Amino acid sequence: MLVLASGDDPQFTRLNELPHTVCGEVAACAQAAKDATVILLWSGTRELLRELFGICGKVRWIHSRAAGLDNLLFPELVESQILVTNGRGVFSASLGEFVLAAILYFAKDFRQMVRNQMASVWEPFDVQEIGGQTVGILGYGDIGRAVASRVHAMSMHVLATKRHVPGSTDPLVDHFYKPEERREMIALCDYIVATAPLTEETRHMVDRDFLARMRDGALLVNAARGAVVVTADLLAELEDDAGVELDNVIDEKGKMLV
Repeated sequence: MLVLASGDDPQFTRLNELPHTVCGEVAACAQAAKDATVILLWSGTRELLRELFGICGKVRWIHSRAAGLDNLLFPELVESQILVTNGRGVFSASLGEFVLAAILYFAKDFRQMVRNQMASVWEPFDVQEIGGQTVGILGYGDIGRAVASRVHAMSMHVLATKRHVPGSTDPLVDHFYKPEERREMIALCDYIVATAPLTEETRHMVDRDFLARMRDGALLVNAARGAVVVTADLLAELEDDAGVELDNVIDEKGKMLV
């Protein structure tokens, strides 16, 4: 087994009973790559995997720890007969909890609570109840379902987009929409949660038109890849709402600074 990783990890001790080599650069991997039948892509890059691919003549299985495949696939691998698996489902529960935490964070205005606590100030303020509000999930896969199960338990209504709308009812979802119907869905939602994988269809899905169709005061939670959202459009929409320029919160590479 060839383990592609940028550094050591305590979890690698679980591999002690298996013959394996851990490396993070081509020079260190070259010899082991010739004999490897399995590659575990732990934290190595697609570029490293692609460089080694040509000399891994015995490899029959490649497993990526990540759930997404957008940072893994390249033409030579796609065209090969090698089995490729990923970590689908491993992070779903955690991400479902993260989304619920984000909803509660803003509904209960924890930022104000923390500011008051640090300033030793008692200042009552209004908060929102999330029960009865509507969550729209963009991409109802494993992560989307994990989100739905948690917000449904909080008495929230759930809408969702799914490429293939189920023929039977789902106890967690009030109504399904096809991806091309998402504009109809988002106008009904108090919270929009992106959980779709990054593909050519979902890249830049959340653009200026999408944001303009959201309800006033609606919250966007992106639990998907960053490229699902057009950052410039998001900033422009925020600037319009706030009436101020936000140039100082994004660097020259488009990375959010706050």
